[in-house]
Amino acid sequence: MITRARQSICLLLLTATLAACGNVSNNDSTTNTPGPGGNPPVGSNPPAGGNPPVGTPPSNDPKPTDPSVPVVDVFMRQSIAPLEKGTEEAQGETVGSRLYMFGGFDGHINYCCSPSPRARVFDAQTGKWSKLADMPIPQGSSSPNGGVTHAGITTDGKANIYYAGGYTSKNVGGDKPLQQTFGTKAVFQYSIASNSYTQLPDLPVPRAAGQLEYVNDTLHYFGGQALGKDPDSADHFVLDLKNLSKGWAKVSQLNQARNHLGAAQLNGKIYAIGGQTGHDSTTRTVATVEVYDPANPDKGWTLLTAMPYPASHIEATFVLGNRILVAGGTKGGGRTTEVTSILAFDPTKNSGMGTWVKLDAELGEPRAGGVAGAIDRGFVYVGGSGKPDAWLFKPVE
Repeated sequence: MITRARQSICLLLLTATLAACGNVSNNDSTTNTPGPGGNPPVGSNPPAGGNPPVGTPPSNDPKPTDPSVPVVDVFMRQSIAPLEKGTEEAQGETVGSRLYMFGGFDGHINYCCSPSPRARVFDAQTGKWSKLADMPIPQGSSSPNGGVTHAGITTDGKANIYYAGGYTSKNVGGDKPLQQTFGTKAVFQYSIASNSYTQLPDLPVPRAAGQLEYVNDTLHYFGGQALGKDPDSADHFVLDLKNLSKGWAKVSQLNQARNHLGAAQLNGKIYAIGGQTGHDSTTRTVATVEVYDPANPDKGWTLLTAMPYPASHIEATFVLGNRILVAGGTKGGGRTTEVTSILAFDPTKNSGMGTWVKLDAELGEPRAGGVAGAIDRGFVYVGGSGKPDAWLFKPVE
């Protein structure tokens, strides 16, 4: 059995080489169409290279919420193999030693703002990216390209990844034929083992830029953008995965309606972090933090210690150990307010109100709308702000 020290040395050598080469497995994409009734898997195509990164994830890595993961505030950043094209507003989750990434703006066509159906996975043990089956064309798309941005995404941490809502694509003609359009209420389950998608019951209404979390066989979708004069949503919907025929039910609303927020599930509780109200010229970022306990639903959402600064486009929010990390984001509505900072929130401190610290680690440059997740005792950050770069952060213990 290879020791952790030798694994770390191998990983460093592999990732340094691959970062220079930009190693990305490429094969022809396929378009998947949802099956009838929302039940059958929606197509499957194996990744290139003959070694598909599917099946049961490695079990030797500490879980993101494993108490054995030390509380570390100092991390070493190193470049790893980048994406083939820049993107942002993609969806991603880590399972085991792999980061699964879906959709986002399609740098192959028109960086902003054509949704991509592409899906890929980064394996930290090999340092390589591989292609997965394309995302199905969701309800609301008026183009054969489909694709999704701004969806909420979550995982059961073992076998499945779920995503809901978001923007999809429309045909507009001209020199930029594909653009994003609001919105979709489609919900899908991605099976890691079969590399395929199954359509689940739709959200009650279209939503985008909201968040999705999994707790005890139940999906929770909250926040986001709606249509109409008051687009900011405080809605909170739940779907019992063991009783799909019931569909989504509406439960306690957020205290503050917002979109482009961060979210995490830690020790069975759901956290809604930051975000913004409005969009484009009307954007106002917020620092609000709330928690919801599905085991005590009558209590609703409770306000906690606010972020050190207001921030939105913080989809790169994830759990490491017993803390929630927030990487990058924007303090305002434009590129000039994007940050490199990485924050950590400990909800057990300050009499249960939580405390924030700034880590001694930063992104390689200001980024917003990237994808991140915990791997082993560190984490990865990919894309954001239309860039292809990716970084691995290793703890300095």
